[in-house]
Amino acid sequence: MDHYKNRLPRIPATWKFGLLFVILACIQIGGISFLLHPEHLAHGAPVPPWFWTRVSEALSLIFITEGLIILTAFLYFKKFVNRINKELKHVLHERRLESNLSSFYQAKTLPQIVQNIHNLFGLFKSFDHMKASRINVETQSLKAILNNIQEGIVLVNTDRVVTHINHRAESMLRLLPGEIIEQSISRKVSCPTILDIIARTISEDHKFLNVAFCVREETPLSLDSYPIKNTFGEVIRVVVIIRESSP
Repeated sequence: MDHYKNRLPRIPATWKFGLLFVILACIQIGGISFLLHPEHLAHGAPVPPWFWTRVSEALSLIFITEGLIILTAFLYFKKFVNRINKELKHVLHERRLESNLSSFYQAKTLPQIVQNIHNLFGLFKSFDHMKASRINVETQSLKAILNNIQEGIVLVNTDRVVTHINHRAESMLRLLPGEIIEQSISRKVSCPTILDIIARTISEDHKFLNVAFCVREETPLSLDSYPIKNTFGEVIRVVVIIRESSP
């Protein structure tokens, strides 16, 4: 969610508009002070011929300045609104929702923009909850399948930490249920064959099949080791499949 928040443009800095209005106020105060100066409006003194010309010039300058400030603020706000709408449209396009939620990127006023952003983040939050629930269901289903097959399955990441192990593998390796999860495999499994095959699978990016080994010199076992890669072709995990050796 933070990814989308960071992409939204910042609201225009209010100090810029504040500075413009301060300048305008100074111009207005200066013009009024000029008009009310005792030298120009002394009691009983006639109004100089140039007085109304100066008044007209001062008022024109004030009105022009106000108009420029209002126009600048309007154009800046319009640019800001367009940029917000463009970013919202791009975010929806990434999730293939652009055509279905076009009203989210067609706001014209600031309250509409705020409401659209609020609604959009709420929608994405709901999507994330749905995705998390689906992943949880799929994970539980996968665990149920793995725990009901005859082979032992162990998943180890590149740090040699066990991320998943099914009940059959725990039984074959003489482990207590759950004791090796999120632990380095070398802390609970002392068999050098298993540790060596996992290390070589990671370093050599190569699978190993039907490697014989024993745990405490009991039932002979064999293992297959397969590297799992990400989209960049890098090994990120190793799947170890353990089975009892045929007599």
